[in-house]
Amino acid sequence: MLSRRRLAGLALAGALGPLSAPFRPASAQPVSVGAAGRRAITIVVPYASGGPPHFVGRLLGVRLSRLLGEPVVVENRPGQGGLSGVCYAGEAQPDGRTLLLATNGLYAMTMNIRSCRFDFTAALTPVGLLARTPLVLCVPAASPIRSVADLAQAARRAPGALRYVTPHAYNLPTLLLADMLEISVTSVLVSGALAGFEALDKGDAEFTLLGLGAAVPFIHGGRLRALGVSASHRTAQLPDVPTLAEAGLPGFEVATDFALFAPTGTPEGTLTRLNQASIEALSGQDVMTLLAPIGVEPMQGTRAAFPAYLEAENRRWLQLTRQFDITSMERPR
Repeated sequence: MLSRRRLAGLALAGALGPLSAPFRPASAQPVSVGAAGRRAITIVVPYASGGPPHFVGRLLGVRLSRLLGEPVVVENRPGQGGLSGVCYAGEAQPDGRTLLLATNGLYAMTMNIRSCRFDFTAALTPVGLLARTPLVLCVPAASPIRSVADLAQAARRAPGALRYVTPHAYNLPTLLLADMLEISVTSVLVSGALAGFEALDKGDAEFTLLGLGAAVPFIHGGRLRALGVSASHRTAQLPDVPTLAEAGLPGFEVATDFALFAPTGTPEGTLTRLNQASIEALSGQDVMTLLAPIGVEPMQGTRAAFPAYLEAENRRWLQLTRQFDITSMERPR
């Protein structure tokens, strides 16, 4: 798996080319967000390099640089579950030179945990929704569980015995799934994707919800069986796998969303121009082709549409954290 994902990353990096390569769509005009000679625009990615957020940030940075006519750099700042990068971006000058690319796992999930003292919505303002990737409900290929109904039956026969892998004490999409199925499940803490697959292989866990890009190589390689995709429609990567709504969970639609933010106080005109440029940057069939191997679909979200989206996301996950009395993403001692 690591070699295939690494190759996908190298292919993406090669396809992007150098920052100096010419790129000027007919519909696009250079957009200025600051005076010439100012420092480069930095896109802070609060996760380690190599994953979908990094790839999306890299692609966005290259295209924005060409559209804006200015250098754009991508800076990975992992740590504290993403909070290190969030705090760094939130404390930057509101001049349009520092941006944050974050997923809803941070801005709508982690930020609703009571132990998180950082006020995300006060420190950062949205530029726009960039992209989305669905999750895939998977079990080991040798598992007797072959459907969502089988999963629910197995969990009801032994409440709490069914285990899922997660890098945190809790995985909110999995808890939402369990809540809708009215079952009890137990988390198995792992250090990363590879450790999670090993836990499934060894029988230390029975199922997982994975990002589409991470799941596809293992499904096609015969190590995992997909029970359903959390999107509103079937995906091109797994056309024979039903949506979870089709598989017996009507209304279950969850995705990892990627959004761009700037420090609060950034001039409205700058935010608008950055939003327009980011939409242009992630438009076109070539972009979709580059992002398809990691299961990511551009969204082209406007600033006007973002507040309603963010309110709905926050409401859904805040309700769940309160329902399960989750105050920290650390494993309880």
